[in-house]
Order: sequence, then C-alpha cells, then structure tokens
Amino acid sequence: MLALVLVPCSAAVQHSPSSSVTAVVQPVLDAMSVEFNMSFSFGFADSSGQVGLASGVENVWDGRRMTNATPIPLGSTTKPWTTIAVLQAAEQSLLSLDDPAQKFLDPIMLRLNGTTFKALWGDRVSQITIRDLIGMTSGLGDYDDEQIASWTVANAGEDLGPFELLHLANKTFVCEPKTCGYYSSIGYVLLGLVMTEVNSLVSWQDFDQLSIIPPSLRRHYRSTTFPKLGRCQQYPTLSHQFGGYPLHTKRPRSTVYQIFDLIDDSCLNGWTMGNMASTGADMASFFYDLFATAALPAGQRLVGEDSLDEMLSFKPLVNSWCPGCFYGAGILAPNAGAAIYPTLDPARAEEAVLRGHPGEDWGSSSSPLCGYNPSRGFGVCLAYNSVRGMNCSKTYGENVMAATVAGCHVLDAVMSATGGPRLNCTARADPYPTKLPCVWSFDPPPDARRLGRAARSGLIHHQTATTLVTQRAFAEAGTASPAATH
Repeated sequence: MLALVLVPCSAAVQHSPSSSVTAVVQPVLDAMSVEFNMSFSFGFADSSGQVGLASGVENVWDGRRMTNATPIPLGSTTKPWTTIAVLQAAEQSLLSLDDPAQKFLDPIMLRLNGTTFKALWGDRVSQITIRDLIGMTSGLGDYDDEQIASWTVANAGEDLGPFELLHLANKTFVCEPKTCGYYSSIGYVLLGLVMTEVNSLVSWQDFDQLSIIPPSLRRHYRSTTFPKLGRCQQYPTLSHQFGGYPLHTKRPRSTVYQIFDLIDDSCLNGWTMGNMASTGADMASFFYDLFATAALPAGQRLVGEDSLDEMLSFKPLVNSWCPGCFYGAGILAPNAGAAIYPTLDPARAEEAVLRGHPGEDWGSSSSPLCGYNPSRGFGVCLAYNSVRGMNCSKTYGENVMAATVAGCHVLDAVMSATGGPRLNCTARADPYPTKLPCVWSFDPPPDARRLGRAARSGLIHHQTATTLVTQRAFAEAGTASPAATH
C-alpha cells in the first residue's frame, strides 16, 4: 500500500554570498509549504551569484524531498527561450524579423507533414512575419488547452507533437495580422519549426533548445531540460506534478475535485512553447543573465541590446483571460510595467516590477513570480509542483489562491532582503464560495480515461472531457445540464 507523506521538508544549498536572501526566504517557503501543502523551488540571482532553495516533498508517495536541483515542468516559461533562439538567429543574419514566416515554414512543413502554412490557415498567412510570431501580433488563434490537457491525461504515454497541435488549432483569425495582440502558443510552435529549418535540421526533435546558452553561462543551467517525446517518468530527475480534475456526481452541483499524479503522462506539453522543465534557481539566473549581459560581446550574452529592446516593446493583449496584459517578444507584462503585487507604499510600485514570463503545465507552474527586477537588478523565480496543493488538507476553493499568496510572501521577503518596498499580501476573497470537496488518487478519474479513448480520432474537438462528464451526470440525474444549454 502506498503511504501518503504530508509533512513538508526543506532543503537549501547556497551558491552565492546572498545569505540575507536565504535567511529571510527559507522560513517563508517552509511556512507556505505547510499552509497550502505545496512544494517549492526558489531561485534568486544577482551580480553576487545564485541562490537556490527548496521546501516540501517532490513525491508524496515515497516522501522524497524537493531539492533546489529538481526540475519542474514550467509550461510557457519556455517561450523566452524560443524567442532568444530566434533573436540570436537574427543577430547572425540567418533570418530577418521582417521575413515572412512562410519562407521558413513551408519547406519544413511540406517535407515533414505534407502541408504548408497557407494550406492550413489560408491566404492571410502571407502577411505574418517572424516579428509577428514572437510578438503575438500574428492574428492567429490558439489551441484549446483544456481539450489537449484532457486528451493527454486520458491517453497516458501518448504525445501530441507540433504537427498534431497545428492541425488541431482553431484556424479562425482573431484579427488581421499586425492589428492586435493575441496570446497564441501556436505561434511559438511555428517558431520552433522556423528554427529547425534555419538550422538545417532533419527533424523538429533535433532542435537543441539549450543551445541558446553560451558556454560561459552554462554552469547556471545544470537542472534545465526540455522533454520531448515520452512520459514524465522517463525523465528520472523530473519532479512529480499534481493536477486536478472535477468529478461530477449524479446529484446536480455535487462536484468533487480529484487531485492526481501526472508522472505517467506525456511530458511534451507543447514543443518550443511549453516543454521546459527547470528549477527556481536556474530560471532566476536565466532572467538575470538575459538582462545583465546584453551589453557584453557576442558569445558572452544571451542577446544584444537591440534584441532586448525588441523583447521589451510591449503591445496590449486582447485575450479575455489576461485583462490589462501586454506582450513584448517572449516577455509578458501585466499592466505594461505595473508591479505584479501591490506595494504598501503605492509611490514605490515600479520598484516591484518584474520582466519575465510565467508558465503553467497542467499541474506545476512558475506563475506568476518568475522574472527580472530592473529596479534592484535581480532575477527571481518561484516554481512549484502542484497549483492546487498536493493533498486534500484544504478544499479546492481554499487552495485556489495558493500560488498568488505564496508568491507575494516570497517576493516580499526578497524585497526586505534587498532594500525594496514591502508588499501587501492580504489574500483576496475566495472566488469559490462553495467549498468543493477533494479526493486523492494516483490515477486520473476513470471518466477521463474512457472519454479520451473514445475520442482518439477527434480529440474531442468541440467538447472537453469535463463538459461531457457534466452532461452525462446531469442526464443521469434527470436534470438539464448547464453545459448542454450553453
């Protein structure tokens, strides 16, 4: 019988003289780990070096500790890496940001998949440039994350590669190219193919996403990897990550939130737009290195100053899930520079700004605290292996704000150690007034498996597995389902 370990542990290895950060942050990590039953990987980097800390357990089934060297899948935090690969290619004159994307996409798409950019999306793709793809101004829609997550969970061990995602993506343009900013991960899958073609590689799997790091900086990235095909368990150093799935019983409005382990599922999660696994320490160094080395000669930096300016040329996004957000090129900014978290002194709000990119996998995350603070010159990142907590010590509703609250307290501790403004970490009201009960499982719910297997050929194009479960549950209860009457 498996034993569920609930007692958080902590580990810390210091790689730099930043002892004040270690002293103030470690107790906060431990307290938040206990409060929300989450496990954390924290990093801080500045001119004095790198700090890596951890708290909690990495695997609840055997009690193995989270360490500062345990990679965690981080989803869209992959996007700055892809952007840098493109900008480096532009600096080497291998491409121009104003080149039509078709120039590079059509040869590789035709060779590897028998299609073209135009064949999938139509004539308007001729207007889309490389700059549009890195800056989210292509007008392209996106794939349905909930559908793909449901399918992945339902079909353990099977992968959705870049061409599957391109074929499944909604082909409706959100706007004409260049006329709006719309966050589209599909654009970053296309950029991965661009880089494969630019580098004359045979297959998309041959593109080395770590190659953007110059040799002089590689010591900072010993725990960063980019899974491609295969289950997460096939990457032995990776942390377990824990996702959730709503179970709908026969009684209307009786929902149980089941938490389960994703170690048995595909770790690809969107090549070149969401397939990175790393630590808080590595990602803090990444954002510090990006901003602090731009003035150095080529070979000692990630990108030059002109490229960094491109990354920071923000445009407003129209996505409903990110109101007030702005996108540069591989850099996501809430409210175009305002602090992620409010400061106790509003006059010092800009001192808490982070330039970075959050990311979420289907269980783990680095959102929202992962980036560079230009005011005080440090990189910081907080990663965790369960967005909603690793067990049912709290209800689903109580844990909804866990990442936001923990991130605020951690950044507040960093600010106190570096002389920055203190933050207001008062938790917002619980957005789930109904306390959804919670159950634990190593495996996903049987409904998810059955629905996914039944939908193999169509990948549940128009209805997610969650919607189908809801409809069936309400039908069995003889009540009209809200999902059915949308």
